[in-house]
Amino acid sequence: MASTRKGYLAVKSETTVATAVKPTNFIRYKEGDIMFKQEVLANDPVQNNRWLAISPVAGKVTAGGKLKIDLDPTEAPWFLFPALGTKQSTDISSLVDSSVFKHTLTLADSLPALSIETGKGNLTDTTNNRQNYTVERAFGCLVDGFTLAASKDIVDFSVDMKAHGLFQRAKVITDEDIEVAGTSVSGVTWAGGVATFSSTTHLLAINDLVVITGMTPSGYNGAYRVATVPTGGSFTVPIASNPGAFSAGGTVTKQSQFGCDTVEGLAVGDVVSLVELTTPTVEQATITVVDTIGKQVGFAAITSALFTVANGAKIELVPQTPSYTVAPRVLTRTHCTFRFSDTLANALTAASENVENWEFSYSNGLEERFGSLRASPSVIAAKGAKATLKFTKYFENVTDRDRFRDQTKRGGVLTISNNEIVSATDTNQAKYTITVKMNNAIFTSHEMPTGTDALYAEAVEITCFYDITDGAAMSVEVINQKNASFY
Repeated sequence: MASTRKGYLAVKSETTVATAVKPTNFIRYKEGDIMFKQEVLANDPVQNNRWLAISPVAGKVTAGGKLKIDLDPTEAPWFLFPALGTKQSTDISSLVDSSVFKHTLTLADSLPALSIETGKGNLTDTTNNRQNYTVERAFGCLVDGFTLAASKDIVDFSVDMKAHGLFQRAKVITDEDIEVAGTSVSGVTWAGGVATFSSTTHLLAINDLVVITGMTPSGYNGAYRVATVPTGGSFTVPIASNPGAFSAGGTVTKQSQFGCDTVEGLAVGDVVSLVELTTPTVEQATITVVDTIGKQVGFAAITSALFTVANGAKIELVPQTPSYTVAPRVLTRTHCTFRFSDTLANALTAASENVENWEFSYSNGLEERFGSLRASPSVIAAKGAKATLKFTKYFENVTDRDRFRDQTKRGGVLTISNNEIVSATDTNQAKYTITVKMNNAIFTSHEMPTGTDALYAEAVEITCFYDITDGAAMSVEVINQKNASFY
């Protein structure tokens, strides 16, 4: 009997914020989700009665939530980097095998976005019109903040997200325009951002979605929407820059296409199910081109009869098969060390201090801004960032307590490492490590219990301030085996 207790979380960085890409990096996670919410605006004129809203109107649409993932030096950067915004990856191997890398993550004015996909249910069950699982994709996801905590044994890593939108499924609003077999290209010219292709009888029309392959130069290859059809043997598509003089022809294939009520969240390369609810008919296809303006989606290899709007056809994502290339690395409270001193440089070499029940929190203060063109946020922007460290400190004596209350500028370092060597062939013996550097960590509050058994125990809060000398408030360094293309 197949298990229904399945699921996955996949992520990928977006080239353009809120333009979805197919998530292909699978992350181990414990719980959480990104949820859809819609505000209802009440238009409440007095009519027969005043029982709530007589004419409710759809208002703002938002998506966001919290994910709790494993604090793994290999996988955590997928969320640490979007939280801060700037990365610099350096090969720190002592040999030439390029197997050990240090990623330095620092604060940026604008933040990158992720596409995040979750699959839940019996992901292999194709019965019942594939209704025994759900695949959802949040796009334009920005990290609002994260929390590292070790009040128990395992180091918890919680990430707060805000997203521009959430794709669950799309309703088909026009009948299918069936795919046409490919025809050869005999020539092409380019001028002013327009490429004019010569082909045998191509059966194309304006706004058809086409895929062109096998061209020389290869810059003519790609997925396009037909702009004009001057003759039965020619058509034009927009190509911004000149690929060069035509050398050899390829093939142009008209793609099957649908008009949808929404295409936000879909990406080239997605495998989707086309579901006609009343037949029922289900066919899978791969998306070749997405046009968000015309709300058209192009598909490869649709062989069935037309999917009709009258039968309530829909498009939904097909579950992916998770793939994890490295073993998990679980980090616990015993893998964590804290060091403090008058400067960050001195803190890096200071003796470690024992703290308990600690929690490090970072926030971007994201603000959703809504415009006139869409119900969901048109912009999600970061405001002032804030980072705090809270912990319980058991002082050995009053002198030690007073030393720690010193209000002079302080540097703080949190290092989390499981002492596992990244590369067995690297003579530097670099270990998987996550390091949080606090350039100007100031003791801002404390609470001291009155009980006699906890005379020298204090609940401490430290705030990270911007340091004008170091030019930063905090940064995160990660050592793992992933190079710069990891992101």
